[in-house]
Amino acid sequence: SYASFPEQLIGRRFSVRGTHLCIPPPARRLTLTLDAGLAFGSGEHGSTRGCIRALERVAWRRPRRILDLGTGSGILAMAAARLLHRAVVATDIEPWSVFVAKQNAALNRLGQLVRVRLANGWRNPGVRARGPYDLVLANILARPLMRLAPSLARVLRADGTLILSGLLARDVRGVLSAYAAQGLCLQLRSLREGWATLVLRRRGAAPRRTRPRSRPPPARRAHPGQVDSRTSAHRRDRRALAEGPRRQRAAPPDPGCSEGDLWQP
Repeated sequence: SYASFPEQLIGRRFSVRGTHLCIPPPARRLTLTLDAGLAFGSGEHGSTRGCIRALERVAWRRPRRILDLGTGSGILAMAAARLLHRAVVATDIEPWSVFVAKQNAALNRLGQLVRVRLANGWRNPGVRARGPYDLVLANILARPLMRLAPSLARVLRADGTLILSGLLARDVRGVLSAYAAQGLCLQLRSLREGWATLVLRRRGAAPRRTRPRSRPPPARRAHPGQVDSRTSAHRRDRRALAEGPRRQRAAPPDPGCSEGDLWQP
């Protein structure tokens, strides 16, 4: 029933609501309108919510070419298109899912950006022609994810990002092993309602910028009877470092994560 599908606030930016809701959408939220149906992806499932949250966390990289593999209702493709203002290639092997995804994209006025194809992933010539991709989303099951590891690694750019979900916590180790063999390593991981979401990148894809070390200023000689403030500060820092584990405060929780959905490197 419609009552069982209320409006959902996902992450910091998104709101997912059904067509039956007549109240205005919340301000300062990117609204996606779709109804729960036979095609997977209404925003209620932990794997879908995890992917949307992961998308928010990697959006600063501004990916230009985006692929949504196994799009279902098209919710992840629409979220990426609305957040990044980029065209998204969305594929599925089910004709009904392709039909529903096209309908949802048109309903949300994203038909020009979300390009839905009936395709078995990267095997479609049109999908391969638009690659390599800066961002690939794949919210499918663990076994298909492991089987697709070589092909997904091939369609991903050297500095690209891969968001995987649809796997249970017990499947994480096997999926990570399959993608590690392709040179992809874990950057972020979350667990929500028993479903894991993984963010992977190639090893060494984004080296951190290091600032050149500057030489310390020459030490000043303290006059007799005068305490050098820098020396005393240095002593306090060393003492605080030695006592750090006992005095260190816990880091505040990420406001975009709820309990049970904490991101870890």
